[in-house]
Amino acid sequence: MNKLKFVLFLLILSSLSYSASAQGLEIAFNFNDNYTVGDILNISYTITNRDSFAKNLTIESSLFSQQVAPYPLVKFASIGAGQNATFNDLDYEIYDGFGNGLYGFGVQVYSDNLTILGEDQALFYVYGSSLRFDNFSIKACKDIFCKTVQFSYEQIDSPLFIKASDYENAGLIGYVQYPDGSNSSLIFMAGTAMLKVKQAGDYSVFVTASKKGYADSTAMVEFYVAEAYAQPNYLWLIILLLLLVIAIFIYLIFRARQKEKLRRKHELQHRNKTRRLRAGRTR
Repeated sequence: MNKLKFVLFLLILSSLSYSASAQGLEIAFNFNDNYTVGDILNISYTITNRDSFAKNLTIESSLFSQQVAPYPLVKFASIGAGQNATFNDLDYEIYDGFGNGLYGFGVQVYSDNLTILGEDQALFYVYGSSLRFDNFSIKACKDIFCKTVQFSYEQIDSPLFIKASDYENAGLIGYVQYPDGSNSSLIFMAGTAMLKVKQAGDYSVFVTASKKGYADSTAMVEFYVAEAYAQPNYLWLIILLLLLVIAIFIYLIFRARQKEKLRRKHELQHRNKTRRLRAGRTR
């Protein structure tokens, strides 16, 4: 159904395109209708100037499909009267994972004042390629649920978690490159691996997703780990303050008891003195 919509879209574009011949130009494509893995995709086209005068042209071409967003290439050319010029825009091997399906290649030609002189499209089909992990990615997280994602951490944040996304339940093999240049493999469970970050510096993590029928895909993430500075030992400070409070409390109790003993002593002395005075008066 999606393929049919794409074909209809290209047919509509073709029906709306300007006639190159009517503007004195002719566009002729030179590439195959079908490609498979290992074939060389060589897309070229020839523009012929049928008019009796030279033309300065701006040429825009692009490859597009359901899998690939259009990426226009722009070039400039001058073609003499009755002359032609050939342009080669793409020349590379169809790799495994290129993406099966229908592709289109379009060319638009403009004059000096950017008036469109003509355009044309041609189709080709790619088959035999493995499926792709289109959105496979990884990220370094501070928690196992990946609620906190940063590009810099501290040593005290260890361990970090490497989380894979859109890997289609593929097998994951990965390794980390530490700041000192050494490597260590990662063990993934349910798309997540734990990573201890004891060294300060730049980290690079590489993870490859592998699955039958899919082309292998490798994702990378980089982040920085800052050195952890010595933190004050607040526990010992709290203990010292507590001991000081206890010592002050004991001292206050001791002072209160001393004052109480002194008060009783003075009171007893006062009573004895009073008794002696009364006894002297009685005599």
